Amino acid sequence: AVLELLFEWSQRSISAKSMAEFAGRYPDPHLRRLVEIVASDSKENMLPPGFEERAKQASERLGGDGGGMDGLDSVFDDMLAGLSKSSAAELAVSALGNICLAGQGLPVFKEQLATFRDELVLALSKQLKPMNWRLCGRAAGAVCNLLRLGDTFAAAVEEKCTKPLVIALRDEVSEGD
Repeated sequence: AVLELLFEWSQRSISAKSMAEFAGRYPDPHLRRLVEIVASDSKENMLPPGFEERAKQASERLGGDGGGMDGLDSVFDDMLAGLSKSSAAELAVSALGNICLAGQGLPVFKEQLATFRDELVLALSKQLKPMNWRLCGRAAGAVCNLLRLGDTFAAAVEEKCTKPLVIALRDEVSEGD
């Protein structure tokens, strides 16, 4: 619920700038925690909340008599409802990308985020994968917003993210053929 609120606030320019100012003044534990969520590839971070339990229940319902087509429709609706929620990783990547955009003119924010630069850039590069439809686009947006934070970020992004980004874009373009 907290990540959903941070994501929501980060989408508004005034509150996103306030968030960047706050993160610049108090990076630990706030900024550090966001970076940790982005960097963690645990199942709890990557899946929408409650999705694993929802999938297990759907599987059990299908394993029984299934309830015919109505039962199948119900299971399908439940699975889609579970997939429609954002995971912690999705919310954190989006919020951090938005905060980077808002914080581009704040030297204290850039200075504090620079301490997490390598961990953050590496984590985002791992999410730039073809067919990673939940995180690839969000990670690409966050990478673009990191570039606005200056040369130190640009160098790290160039080193770690260029190849995965090109591969993901090439795969996306080839799907249209």
